[in-house]
Amino acid sequence: THHPLHKNIQKLFSPLLLVSFGFPFVTQFIILRIPLFVSWFRIPTVSIPTYLIFIALSSLSLVGIKMIKKIVRL
Repeated sequence: THHPLHKNIQKLFSPLLLVSFGFPFVTQFIILRIPLFVSWFRIPTVSIPTYLIFIALSSLSLVGIKMIKKIVRL
C-alpha cells in the first residue's frame, strides 16, 4: 500500500512480513545447495559466496528501481 511509513512502522516487524521476505531466500538457498534439489532441478551446486553475491546484486537492482522511481517523479 501507499500509506506513510512513519504511521505504520510497527507493520515492518510483523512476523508474517518477516517470514514472507525470508522464505524465498531460504528456499533458494536450499534449492541451490542441497544435492537432492540440485538433481531435481538439474542445476549446478552454487557455493555460499556465489549465493551471497547473487543476493547482493539483487539488492542493487532494487536500489536502482527506487532511484528510477524518484527520477520519474521529478
